[in-house]
This record gives sequence, structure tokens and C-alpha cells, in this order.
Amino acid sequence: MRHFTFQIALVAAVTPPTITQGQTDPAAQTGIAVFAAPAVTREGYAVTPLDDLEPEALIKLRIYDVNDNWIGEVSGLIFDASDRAVGAVVDVGGFLGMGERSVAIRLDSLTALQTIEGDRTRLYLAASDTALDALPDHGG
Repeated sequence: MRHFTFQIALVAAVTPPTITQGQTDPAAQTGIAVFAAPAVTREGYAVTPLDDLEPEALIKLRIYDVNDNWIGEVSGLIFDASDRAVGAVVDVGGFLGMGERSVAIRLDSLTALQTIEGDRTRLYLAASDTALDALPDHGG
């Protein structure tokens, strides 16, 4: 039997973002950062809507920037009041586990690519190290 461990936080309300890249959505008061989802393609992979993936399948997935540099890893999910996953808790920074911290990023800021066989999934985020460093720590 498989067990999944992940963080859950309730978000009171989530509205579509109307802010600039990398800023926190003040209207929703969620503290979840919003970025423009990158348009990425890779040989052997197909874009997969995040809604097609089970929320548990996102846990432990690695996140890359558009140049395939590793950004971090999904360590938890954030759910709204209707129990719909709206954000990811992402562990970023650090080296060998030292100095790593968690930030919250809206799921619609991510692009998922899955191998044609469906056995591997990669997440992409269009955010610089500077933008990620500027995000507040997610304590949820």
C-alpha cells in the first residue's frame, strides 16, 4: 500500500491573477506567487494539463526553469475551500539540504511535460533565482 505525505493549506478564495509576474496576488490574499506559465516543448515529451494529473502525483516532482536548470521540488499542495489544488509548496535554494526553504506558487504558473509513454513527468516554471529569492517563506 502506498502512502503519500504532503502539506495541506486551505485558501479562502482564489481569483484569476491580474498582477505582474512574480508578485503575490493581493486580491486573493493567499500569499501564493503567480508567474506566467512557460511555453516549453522537449523531444519525447508532450504538454500535459495539470488537471489530468492526480494531486498526489505532483508531490516530489522536480521543477525546472525553461533552460532545464533545476529550481526545486514540490513538497506539498495548497487547496482552496472546495478542495481543489490551487498551489504548490516548492522547496527551493540550498545545497545538499542546507539553506533550503519553501515558497508557494500557483499551479497555473507551472507547465507539465510527460513522456509519450507517460512514465515520467517534469514541471517547468518561468522564474529566475532572483524572483524566487524575493518570495516570502511559506510557513503553511
